[in-house]
Amino acid sequence: MILITGASGFIGSNTAHYLHKKGYKIHTLDNDKFGDFHNLPPYLRDRHLVIDITNKKEMNFVSRFGYDYIIHFAAQSSAPMFYENPEIGFNVNVNGFRNVLEVARRNENCKVIYASTSSLYSRASSFKESAVLFPQTYYEYTKYCNEIEARLYYKKYGVESIGLRFFSIYGYNELHKGKYANLVSQFLWSMEKGQPPVIYGDGTQTRDFVWIEDLTKVIELLMKVDKQGGWYNRVLNVGTGKSHSLNELVKILNEELHTDIKPKYINNPIKNYVYHTCADTTKLEEEVYYIPSTSLREGIRKLIKSKSL
Repeated sequence: MILITGASGFIGSNTAHYLHKKGYKIHTLDNDKFGDFHNLPPYLRDRHLVIDITNKKEMNFVSRFGYDYIIHFAAQSSAPMFYENPEIGFNVNVNGFRNVLEVARRNENCKVIYASTSSLYSRASSFKESAVLFPQTYYEYTKYCNEIEARLYYKKYGVESIGLRFFSIYGYNELHKGKYANLVSQFLWSMEKGQPPVIYGDGTQTRDFVWIEDLTKVIELLMKVDKQGGWYNRVLNVGTGKSHSLNELVKILNEELHTDIKPKYINNPIKNYVYHTCADTTKLEEEVYYIPSTSLREGIRKLIKSKSL
């Protein structure tokens, strides 16, 4: 049995849908305050737990179900979400994650896959998992804390886990995220309305864009690897190992939408802005013999097609 937290959100709903299609038995969990319950297909809604991960009493209740895996996505998932009230973000990301680890500890041999972030590389010298990290934002600090907490729970209680440092994941079910959605989705929404996408700076900054279905495949492969010999405790990058500039992104969107919309360039208002990302995928390939391979153009085509159905 698998528990997916943050299941009404973007990545959680896609993962729930994918694993259900593959025949896995799952429960979904979300407080349904930020995510959209309707992201979940109807056949999963009767197994949906409306629970806040920061509520210890409710999470203790969850412990009784006997899960084999917890796939944890419930979080304040980007730096801008912390601007107004950092305390909320700390409570959800740090205390909530500890409650998730407690559920795993109470379920013998339960293992955890959790969302970390490539934002941790913002001041690192490389994009390797072994790089020395220097968190720069509240968001980065909370994800850094998650990795430390996971390590402590392994050393003290034997709870095995894998933290996934996501690069720029995009795909279905992002509409509820609005201004917090991936740039691919935000640019697409603007350009479909005939509006120029807004780019900070000159558009030469790059991102390693990862199609959502490639991520969900990685998660399943990790569970299959576990059956062959265990996880222990570690972190892995989830990226393609290729990057595209935002100017390239706009060019591809124009070509696929058959438009000719020029972006609007503005001064960058963000401190500690990350200008370039590109995952080192060596460890991921060693673990699961797979690297996310959907090209940016192919992913955009799938996204556009899904909106026309």
